[in-house]
Amino acid sequence: MNRFTLAAATAAASFAASFAASFAAVGAATAAEPGLYGNLGFTHYDLEDASPGALTARLGYGFNENLAIEGELGLGIVEDEVGVLGTNVDVGIDNAFGVFAVGRLPATDAFSFHGRIGYGSVEAEASAGGFTVDESADGLAYGIGAEASLTEQFGIRADFTRLDGDDGGEADTFSFAGTMKF
Repeated sequence: MNRFTLAAATAAASFAASFAASFAAVGAATAAEPGLYGNLGFTHYDLEDASPGALTARLGYGFNENLAIEGELGLGIVEDEVGVLGTNVDVGIDNAFGVFAVGRLPATDAFSFHGRIGYGSVEAEASAGGFTVDESADGLAYGIGAEASLTEQFGIRADFTRLDGDDGGEADTFSFAGTMKF
């Protein structure tokens, strides 16, 4: 994991913890409530030598306060430029998707931690000098995160997820999203 990812994860965790403390006192909705929910946010990808980004949407259903299932879709919006043998190469995410079982642990009425495990896939593209190479990784994906409710319906969420591709490809991701309960 590069220094940017570690710094972003630390900042988001501190941000989420301060929001949790602030909103626990005002009695916001339980962060891990049962029912349908959605997220929309940004995901930073740490791919061996490049760090592109994607707009990520999630849709999930909480069966109870401790168990949920969710799907996610990511579309690349930020490319990274890396130098390879003296040539600048643009690296970006084409798309990503995943399906996860989510275990949730409410810490307060407005803050919860979660772990997730499932299947993930990411397709990336590298281009330079008119040539394009597509790479993909898919397989076991797992991670941890936290969510803070800001109101009865809206909140924020931060996640770290690792994708261990079946073919040896891997990706570490950090995402920050707004949440909505339906």
